[in-house]
Amino acid sequence: MIARTILSGYFLFERVLFPLYNTLLLVIESCQQRLQNKGGTHMDSTKIQQLAEAFLGAWNTQKVENVLACYSKDTVYRDPNTRGEIKGAESFGAYLQKLFSLWKMHWSLREAYSLSGVEGAAVLWHASLQKMGNEEAVKVDGMDLVILENDLITRNEVYFDRSVLQTLL
Repeated sequence: MIARTILSGYFLFERVLFPLYNTLLLVIESCQQRLQNKGGTHMDSTKIQQLAEAFLGAWNTQKVENVLACYSKDTVYRDPNTRGEIKGAESFGAYLQKLFSLWKMHWSLREAYSLSGVEGAAVLWHASLQKMGNEEAVKVDGMDLVILENDLITRNEVYFDRSVLQTLL
């Protein structure tokens, strides 16, 4: 009786469960390949690195047109100083013009991570911020949440501890 139970359990695993498990793995692998072939919703680490370096590099130029070239026309931007969302390239450009006239900034990439389920990244950075006309600069670490469409940023949310700026104000 015990031998028959063991054999029937083995038969169930060998003939039914194991092939079902292998089929499921093949279906999952096939879906992942199709997503990658279509651009998918997951960016590889090389593309993330390139994105982060390109957009931080544009910000380092402190030229409005260079920064706007990284963003879509209907972009949504937010940072701790905006007190809400800035919508659209024209409004964002006006914000940048004012920002760049008041602050000297330099951004360095620390790390970048792909987001799951959407084309985008979490970009961790280190920055040096200096108010124009002031000798003193502060160092701060922060993060950008970046969502893309057709390789342009459609949403950019910036997070850092704004209190470090108090010594410069």
